[in-house]
Amino acid sequence: MSQRAASPRSTELRHRMMPAEWERHEATWIAWPHHEPDWPGKLGAIPWVYAEIVRVLHAHERVEILCHDESVRDSARSVLDAHSVAAGGYRLHLAPNDRVWLRDSAPTFVLNDNGKVELINWRFNGLAKYDNHSLDERIGEAVASISGLPRVVARRADLGEWLRLQPCLRTATGWRNRDRWPRDIAGNGGVVARRCSDTQSRDDTVRL
Repeated sequence: MSQRAASPRSTELRHRMMPAEWERHEATWIAWPHHEPDWPGKLGAIPWVYAEIVRVLHAHERVEILCHDESVRDSARSVLDAHSVAAGGYRLHLAPNDRVWLRDSAPTFVLNDNGKVELINWRFNGLAKYDNHSLDERIGEAVASISGLPRVVARRADLGEWLRLQPCLRTATGWRNRDRWPRDIAGNGGVVARRCSDTQSRDDTVRL
């Protein structure tokens, strides 16, 4: 976390590895729920579910929480206090967002070929489903600013940027549904992903 944030860049051919979920890491990043249409008629209960997630996680690692605005931040702090979550186990950050699905909108923390942590900032198009995703497109900038980590923007399939996933990338709806990818990524050439079976290597490579 000591590295300074850098401007998005494209570099010479390099390899990057995303560590497996079970490998040692400093923190888990989430966004606090605030967009009622994502949970019609249930938003009142959802923050309490998130607070329980943070309560369990914070005993083992820090939880970085992105909050849409001041009111969301204050509400999150109140709910976390009610769940007896120690203030030192999480941090609240103001980062405007459309919805909480950081799995889709947030950058990927990877190790570069020098073993240093970087952020891969994926292009985000609202999963080709949501019109309001302009704030989520800027989540990568917010995470880079908060963490101080350098950020690399994945722009096209022919840039020569590579990400080695571990374990291997499984065939999934997200990769089969080309509508989910912006045209300059899913278009000519598409996203190159070697999908592997259970008997093949646990490493995989994706060309950005």
